[in-house]
Amino acid sequence: MWYNDSMANKRGRKKKNTREVKQQVELPGGWGKQVIAILMIAVAFMLVVTWFGQGGNWLNVVDETLHKYIGFGRYFVPVLLVYMAVKMWRSDTSRLPLAMWIAGFIMIVLITGFSGMFSEPATVTGGVIGGGMTQGLATTIGKVGAGILYVVLIFVDGVFMLQVSPKAVLSGAKNMVKIKKKTEAAPVGNVATPSGFKINSGVAVKGEAPKEEKVKVHGLLHKAEPSSPVQKAPVPNDKALVSAVDPNWKNPSLNLLEKKQSPADPGNIQQNAMIIKQTLGEFDIDVEMEGANIGPRVTQYTMRPPAGVALSKITGMDKNLALNLAVDKIRIEAPIPGTRSVGVEIPNLRPADVRLRGILESDEWKNSTDALTFAVGKDISGKSVVANLAKMPHLLIAGTTGSGKSVMMNSLIMSLIMRNSPSEMKMIVIDPKQVEMAQYQDIPHLLTPIITATDKALSAMKWAVDEMEKRYTTMAEERVKSIVDYNNKMAGRTVVAEDKDGNEQKYNGGKMPYIVILVDEMADLMMMAGKDLETLIVRIAQKGRAAGVHLVLATQRPEVKVITGLIKSNVPGRIAFAVNNNMDSRIMLDMSGAEKLLGKGDMLMLTTEMMGKPRRIQGVWTSDLDIEKVTNFLREQRAPEYNDEVVAQSVQIKGMTPMGEEGMSGMGRKYDPNDPMVRQAVQICIEAGKFSTSLLQARMQKAHGWVAGLAYWLGDLGIIGPENGHKPRTINIKSMEEFDQIAGL
Repeated sequence: MWYNDSMANKRGRKKKNTREVKQQVELPGGWGKQVIAILMIAVAFMLVVTWFGQGGNWLNVVDETLHKYIGFGRYFVPVLLVYMAVKMWRSDTSRLPLAMWIAGFIMIVLITGFSGMFSEPATVTGGVIGGGMTQGLATTIGKVGAGILYVVLIFVDGVFMLQVSPKAVLSGAKNMVKIKKKTEAAPVGNVATPSGFKINSGVAVKGEAPKEEKVKVHGLLHKAEPSSPVQKAPVPNDKALVSAVDPNWKNPSLNLLEKKQSPADPGNIQQNAMIIKQTLGEFDIDVEMEGANIGPRVTQYTMRPPAGVALSKITGMDKNLALNLAVDKIRIEAPIPGTRSVGVEIPNLRPADVRLRGILESDEWKNSTDALTFAVGKDISGKSVVANLAKMPHLLIAGTTGSGKSVMMNSLIMSLIMRNSPSEMKMIVIDPKQVEMAQYQDIPHLLTPIITATDKALSAMKWAVDEMEKRYTTMAEERVKSIVDYNNKMAGRTVVAEDKDGNEQKYNGGKMPYIVILVDEMADLMMMAGKDLETLIVRIAQKGRAAGVHLVLATQRPEVKVITGLIKSNVPGRIAFAVNNNMDSRIMLDMSGAEKLLGKGDMLMLTTEMMGKPRRIQGVWTSDLDIEKVTNFLREQRAPEYNDEVVAQSVQIKGMTPMGEEGMSGMGRKYDPNDPMVRQAVQICIEAGKFSTSLLQARMQKAHGWVAGLAYWLGDLGIIGPENGHKPRTINIKSMEEFDQIAGL
């Protein structure tokens, strides 16, 4: 028994070792087929070498045998071997259908027979096989008929092996024989491809020759001499803000901006179109592929579905298409506005750059002369997109971190300061993150230094509301309806202002400048001063258009607590970047879609002019170097003229002391011991015998930020104990009288 157990253990170890060896030599699927493909290419090159007498005895025998039986067809054998090897290599399964091998064999036979028509007897060039076949056909249908038959059969077999339609090949041949003038450039769009549909390339594509640009740029790159700011005449507080026209102002030149742009790489367009058609065909949806629009970030494949197919059935195929196309996300637009087609948007292998200079040099920008026009980007067909903030008249931007919000804000600011002088447009920039907009500090277009504090932001919004009301009063006195009518009426009047030496100078103008308020992160402000800020935003949004006061609000949290119903209903312009889920997309656009965006500037833009159908755009990108060059150019022309009243308004955030008063602070907040909300929170803690943030949030319906700030403040006063992990903090008082005594009341 001992002997048998030992032998059994040895046999078990041997089997285990055998299994381990098998695991070590295990090869990936298709390995053998790929090796065969490599050997086929090697054989093809050896046959070519044999033609020059360098093949050796064995290869010479093979070449003589091929020459004897297939004649000149032997010259096609290496070509066929290489083609079949490449097809095997590119196939996902590393194998070819039997029909493809049969078609290759038939092609050799047809070429062999066709070559036999050029010698007498036919076996000289066609070999035994080709010569015999040609002689039989010549006897049956004549030599001319045999030639026609050979050409037709070779063409049919060739398009089968290439997997293209005969119509596409004939169309391509027709385009190639067209006579073109040498001075004409090759057409970029609407070029027929072997797949039979048209490609519209609106951006530079990898492999294309660069387009010759003929752009006339007004102005030269130069360094402006520093000049003193033009001082306005003092304006009473009850009068609207006006600016004298500065005839010496120079707008920045486009030469300050980067020109180089990298092309897009859409991948194999023909193969993607075939996969889309086959995938839908597997679910009995036989679509007709129409074309492809190559955009900077995605390529849209257009198709026409058959009658009787519900669009919801096609839109529900996005995951199946993404799987077969081996991409992360796709978006289906059904239907494409103004057409009977459906679009499938597939990410490019490499996106194209969309630079600010390219948009500012486009016809769309030159044809739009409105003061508040800004560059947006390029759409799905590569067309430049610009928008007019005055028509929106306010804009809401949302998306996750890294999706492109701050880049969009930078591009918007750059567009405005490239077109407008400080007398035509003023800005209030609110940057709670303190670093995103720091490059624009001290440019002459600013009404106040860049705002980073909540109380100053609230003051600026209140000043804007007061300024808006003053403008309406002024326009009513002049009997005009809007800022445009007012400025046109003031164009012929003379304004007296003082120069740097205190001397009065006469200027034509006295116009009201547009005021653009930009908030880079609205969620932080709403957390601190939700109701107060919401009221001011809604008032400006409702009445600001005619007065020339416009809002641009950005947030990375598209939630109902940040984008409230009142704000959403009064800010019709929306730009949605990539968001986390379908709910965030619906809050922004009232529909899904933004959760399928790719990030890094990929957006859906919706305005009142689009009738509820958002437009997919790749946002324009502005580098830090471009911003630095332009802002330095502006600072050299004029110093900023700050208005101290903007951040000096009397405001009070609920639960905090009025701005400018001293008080205990925590996390930058100032809490007022007399505030009813603060006293209620302390009373709840006394009754509970502990300080719990979750308890206060549930009882008082306050945000976590307010409660956390209160905890810091009460901790500084010594009213509550130190933090104890996730447990509630102890409270060191037993009555409100003790709280009043500690708080100094």
